[in-house]
Amino acid sequence: MNIEQISNNILIAEFMGIEQIDIDTWLENNSELQYHKNWNWLMNVIERIEQNELIDVDILQYGTIIRTEHKDIINNVANMSFTNKIEHTYDAVIKYIKQI
Repeated sequence: MNIEQISNNILIAEFMGIEQIDIDTWLENNSELQYHKNWNWLMNVIERIEQNELIDVDILQYGTIIRTEHKDIINNVANMSFTNKIEHTYDAVIKYIKQI
């Protein structure tokens, strides 16, 4: 896992309500946040996002869209080359969290 994934996973953990974690603590404890590679972890985040009834997350074959009733908040369909669904879903979640 690279430093960007570590930072992004910490960002997601904080969004999920886990106490603030810094990278040094993460490295010292050798914890592994698995949002970037585990659907169970990532789907918990999707469900948290969708607790706001005005927001919908659509996971498609070639991208993920996070939208309100009339507007796409995040639309990464075909914007990048993704190798699998979890990769583009993770990317959309990170972009969404950074915007709120």
